[in-house]
Amino acid sequence: MSKPITVEIFAIGCELIGTGCPGRHCSSGGCRRFPVNRASGISTCGRCWRNNPGRAPRTVGGMYRDLKEQLRQSELAGRVDLKFIDLFSVDIEPYTTARQLIAEGYEPPLILINGTLRYYGGIDPAKILAAIRKTAESRDEISPAGNTSG
Repeated sequence: MSKPITVEIFAIGCELIGTGCPGRHCSSGGCRRFPVNRASGISTCGRCWRNNPGRAPRTVGGMYRDLKEQLRQSELAGRVDLKFIDLFSVDIEPYTTARQLIAEGYEPPLILINGTLRYYGGIDPAKILAAIRKTAESRDEISPAGNTSG
């Protein structure tokens, strides 16, 4: 087996994404000042979404855990080195590419696959898994669906 595909996610784990907040409650910290349920990654605020749970804010860390679980259950399990680098708690200095991208104005989360920026501004497990599959196929690590070898 060849070298694993490296996926690095540079983000702030406790950052909320997808709040759908109109901003009326944010002047004093908004949802960020409310605790987050670590198991679900959902804020306990509820002001913006209490009547619409489908819009419940998620943390980036919760979305990363979703990606990690989907990856674990996929045909890519064991072929990917998935890393989460929390920008809140880790010195970014050694991560030259991520540091440069942030300086250029790219908004975290930054998703790098084998050192190349693939996505930024959010975590979409389906898109990330598709990009990993494409990378794996180009390296002949897995066969495209429907193809057989032999």
